[in-house]
Amino acid sequence: MNLPVDANGAGMGGLNIAEKSTNPFGFLYNPANQSDSLTGYTGFTVMPFFSVGSFSSITTTQKIQGMGNISFGVRHISYGTIEGTDPSGNPIGNFKTGESAFHMGKSFSSGNFQAGFSMGFSYSSIAGYNASAITMDLGSIFIHPDKELVIGLTFKNLGFLISDFSNTAGTQLPFDIQTGISYKPEHMPVQFNLTILDLTKNQRSILDQTDRESGYKKYIRHLNLGSSFLVSEKINLNLGYNFSRRNELLLNTIGGGAGWSYGFSFYTSRVEFSYGHINYIAGKGFNSFSLVTNLNQLLSLK
Repeated sequence: MNLPVDANGAGMGGLNIAEKSTNPFGFLYNPANQSDSLTGYTGFTVMPFFSVGSFSSITTTQKIQGMGNISFGVRHISYGTIEGTDPSGNPIGNFKTGESAFHMGKSFSSGNFQAGFSMGFSYSSIAGYNASAITMDLGSIFIHPDKELVIGLTFKNLGFLISDFSNTAGTQLPFDIQTGISYKPEHMPVQFNLTILDLTKNQRSILDQTDRESGYKKYIRHLNLGSSFLVSEKINLNLGYNFSRRNELLLNTIGGGAGWSYGFSFYTSRVEFSYGHINYIAGKGFNSFSLVTNLNQLLSLK
């Protein structure tokens, strides 16, 4: 489930935990990123990958009587139908695999600070083997009163397993601490984002068995860089680079674009459409599409 939940985030490297609330996907990056201005807004994302798999997400922010604004989100990965075989390679039938996560969050504000939490339930099914967990994310952001500067901090995937794939699987929740900053210099049509992730991990990834991570590379692998160029009031162009993704997925020191991402956002009076292209492996990228609208307002139209 460590995939960008919307095309805008995909185009800026994969995540951005430090930004003002601009669409309902934000609370899945940082649960503090919610606001009353998002009431009624709903977002949809789809990202096909390979030939049969896909990632999709839907989020909405609704006002609940007695509770205020509550954000809801669902993420789902389908790996399609996979042919099963026995140890000798003989077909034994097909099986479906997938993962789903359900989230509910709320935020609070005081002056220039916002804090929030989200509760989640995650479920994974692979060839009849299932695992489930209860999770919680905590987050906070500081919004500078005069400058276009936002600082964020999140604690991701706190919680516990309800069930595991087997008695010996030993699955652990991917707990992580992330911090980030976004800044738009005055009179410049560009916003810069820096996110530091995997702060609980100081060892090399198990996918990286070479000596690539020496010296400064041990530190920059924790960085995600993003930028958004304001072409006009209605069009943004996004560019991002994720050092960790490139380091883990390059082949024989040939990156093939791994780690890079780009995209754009287009706004109208009622709809925001976003596109993001994110490179995961050499020569292979995936396209993400998002649509955000005030669904409550659309349904009230006659």
